[in-house]
Amino acid sequence: MNGLKSSQEYVDKIIGIDNLSRNVFYNQKYLEKDSLIHLMYELSTSEIILTKIGLEFLRDIWGFANIATILFDYEGSKGDFNINFKTKEKLVEWLKNYKTINC
Repeated sequence: MNGLKSSQEYVDKIIGIDNLSRNVFYNQKYLEKDSLIHLMYELSTSEIILTKIGLEFLRDIWGFANIATILFDYEGSKGDFNINFKTKEKLVEWLKNYKTINC
């Protein structure tokens, strides 16, 4: 994790909403790398939408550049993130410009 802020600052904060079920979810689950990878896949396929707090959580706890490195290293050159974003830099730029939902 990036360690810019404590994950405790995000406890009990809604970080996203599932587009299908409309269920909300919280940060505690996404402190582990495997869960982060799953979250990012769902985000990239629009299965979920992040709140402003959720985007801040990803930026402050994980760091956008670190997330891109994790995803590209995890999937290799044939993975979904490589196909969809082509480079780590494009993924970082997408995260920086991500439009959150008001919640």
